[in-house]
Amino acid sequence: MTIEKRALFLIICFFILASLLPRIEAALGVSPGKVDINYQPGVEKKIIFKILSDSNRKLEIFSEGEYTEYLKFDKTELSGAGQFEATFRMPENIEKPGKHQIIVGVRQKVDEELSPTGGATIGTSITIKAPIYIHVPFPGKYAEASLSSGDVNSGEPITFTLQIDNLGKEDISTQPQIEIYSLQSSGNNLTEILLFKPRQIKSQETIRLKKILNTSNYSPGLYKGIAIVDYGPETAKAESQFKLGNLLVKVISYTDTIIIGGMRNFKIWIESNWNNIAENVYADVSFLNNSQKEEVLTTFRTSPTTLLPWGKADLSGFFDSSNFSAGSYRANMSLVYMDHVSEKSGSVKFVKQYDLLMIGIIISLALLIVLVIVLSVKIYNLTHGKSKTRKNTRKK
Repeated sequence: MTIEKRALFLIICFFILASLLPRIEAALGVSPGKVDINYQPGVEKKIIFKILSDSNRKLEIFSEGEYTEYLKFDKTELSGAGQFEATFRMPENIEKPGKHQIIVGVRQKVDEELSPTGGATIGTSITIKAPIYIHVPFPGKYAEASLSSGDVNSGEPITFTLQIDNLGKEDISTQPQIEIYSLQSSGNNLTEILLFKPRQIKSQETIRLKKILNTSNYSPGLYKGIAIVDYGPETAKAESQFKLGNLLVKVISYTDTIIIGGMRNFKIWIESNWNNIAENVYADVSFLNNSQKEEVLTTFRTSPTTLLPWGKADLSGFFDSSNFSAGSYRANMSLVYMDHVSEKSGSVKFVKQYDLLMIGIIISLALLIVLVIVLSVKIYNLTHGKSKTRKNTRKK
């Protein structure tokens, strides 16, 4: 086959495949992504949904879940991007309090007509969904709380966000507070209380409050904030843990066994206690013998890395292990980062390839012996049980 014929053949194959492949939709979205409705018997609620699409492909609108019979659409199909209106007439009575859900969905319609060649057209359907939440109030007074915070460096302010949802049929009065606890090794210690102003929260109302904690007198570590919302007969609580960091990178693990022979890789796993990026972090490693003189046998430097806030990473360095004998050696690891140094010392065992192989053989033999014993006991019990059965049959 000549070059021209090959090129023509490839072009024909390309167009055949292109006609069979489904069209790839780059985007299909819905706004709003969710809707919250406070339940009011018989009240009608209208919602406009906007559909984002990069094609004119047909879209069908559907719903699923509870109370779909109370949901109506002004249209059932769209051609590409557009919008539609959903009308939800709330039932006269919903006995069960709490959150109920209806799903509003849009999906691409797949063209199932036959192609000119007689085969079915290949198509894919993308579906997007948006929930409608109906919040039915609880009898009497009932509230829920949620608390959020973030991790900062020691000395920086931390912002708490407290959300209170009055989910009851009655209004409530409360003066929220946040208790700050230190979660150090000594236990949970109350360090400070943040007070809010007294609040009136109406039935089915949600409020969001912010409070800033000054951490200039706090030491680095792990802490917890507990929000307490006392509204009379009941109390709503919420928790949020947070960390106060300092510029510290520490070793959390390292290679503890090296096989003697040639160039070997030594790895150090590290963790940052800092709420900022730490760049160009590396380690200088020295191996010392266990004699009284503690002579340095070799030194090397790992490759550098960048640590994200509160991030973890590993450092890797190579050295020649040919001059080591079997035994334990002390490894001194100096982590260098942002004009700081953290020291870590540990024991590393050097073993010969033969020793490691022997250990594997011994473990395998031990497992094999255990397996043989277990199988022998099972076979014995099986045969012994059969012999007893035969004796009993003969006696009868």
